[in-house]
Amino acid sequence: MKVFLGYLLPTVMGMITHSLYCLADVMFIGVYVGSTALAAMNICMPIFTLFTSIGLLIGVGASTTIMVKLGQGDHESPDKIFSLAILCNLVVGVTISVLATLYLEPFARFLGATDQLMPYVSQYMTPINCTCFAFILSSMMQVIIRADYNPKLVMIATVTGNLFNIVFDYVFMAKMGMGIFGAALATAISPFISLALMSLHYILKNNTLHFTRDCCDLSLLKRILQNGIGTFCLEFTSGMIIFVFNIVLLKISGELAVACYTIISNIAYVGKGIFNGIAQATQPLISANYGAQQYDRSQRAAKISMLTAVGFSTVVFLLVLVMPRQIAGCFTEDMNLIEACIPAMKLYFVSFVFTGLNTMLMYYFQSIERPKISTVVALSRGIVLVLVGIIVLTPILGENGVWLTITFAELGTLAFAYPYKRLVDRRQTQRAVHLLPQVTAK
Repeated sequence: MKVFLGYLLPTVMGMITHSLYCLADVMFIGVYVGSTALAAMNICMPIFTLFTSIGLLIGVGASTTIMVKLGQGDHESPDKIFSLAILCNLVVGVTISVLATLYLEPFARFLGATDQLMPYVSQYMTPINCTCFAFILSSMMQVIIRADYNPKLVMIATVTGNLFNIVFDYVFMAKMGMGIFGAALATAISPFISLALMSLHYILKNNTLHFTRDCCDLSLLKRILQNGIGTFCLEFTSGMIIFVFNIVLLKISGELAVACYTIISNIAYVGKGIFNGIAQATQPLISANYGAQQYDRSQRAAKISMLTAVGFSTVVFLLVLVMPRQIAGCFTEDMNLIEACIPAMKLYFVSFVFTGLNTMLMYYFQSIERPKISTVVALSRGIVLVLVGIIVLTPILGENGVWLTITFAELGTLAFAYPYKRLVDRRQTQRAVHLLPQVTAK
């Protein structure tokens, strides 16, 4: 438990401040620009999930592979894995930055930007697209350095970067009147601050992982991608959900509903960020113990993470249930928007307990190198059952059907994911029993 808390508290603190700067963006845009700009911001939200998902694909994949290798007693492969992850990240990040900047308008139209929203979307996306390589690299390095036994530095770097983002929001929007472009500029600066601080891990020589030129190993690259694909799908499909919801809500209820969803999705983003923090704090422990065939310890870590997630999600749901008006009022002074948010928030956040459990399950499967089931879990809750829910519930319940879709998807996923975990745990226990006589004989 002590080791778990040593990873959990810094990781969750970093995730909380990351989520808070997103909320700060929403608050400043809602107050200083208005509901149309809020709707435009939500149109842009999927690009953040794209950048983060690529960073986590490489970072979590590399971290899982490194910890399993170390648990198996292999101390040569980790340096190759680390170097390969850095190289892939830079190539992919710079390529996306160039393409996203050159084709900004077609990309924005694809995401659902209308003629009315397009000026705001363009202003917001310009600085974000130009610097997306930094978002991707920062997401990856947070996971890598945390696994390299320095979760506190990751916390300091992410907290500092995110707090500066909030300060820059105030300066650029409240003081300089830069509007939605100012919010985007503040967000674009943040990962550079975090990366500068994380570089201290190497400058002060606290690292156990080192760069090596001998890293071009396709088998290791394949293993990294396999171990990270679940997290990639989890993060990427959350952007797809925003995209789908924006399109459906624009069709059913108009831009007011999209502005409402902007508030809801950003509140949910805080919670999901904390779920990811809990899971990422547990991942090195599960992977290392799994690699060392200490299955009881890896299962115990997974159980603790699930209980922690359930406790947190219950508190969040109760807060939304008791004070939805006050929560919505933090983001806008538009009474029509606040009134629209109240029933929507209560329906949407029914899903939260199941969201937390499924996040822990997905990371658990990924941490024990079960990429197929982790991918199935991520895709099921992230897009497949969401689309089924939209198709089934929306014609019957209208806008309320949209808000209940996430609950439908999370419950459906949990129904098969948890029994599968029990099956995997039983097989691990049986394997440990068979291994015990061999270990004793040695």
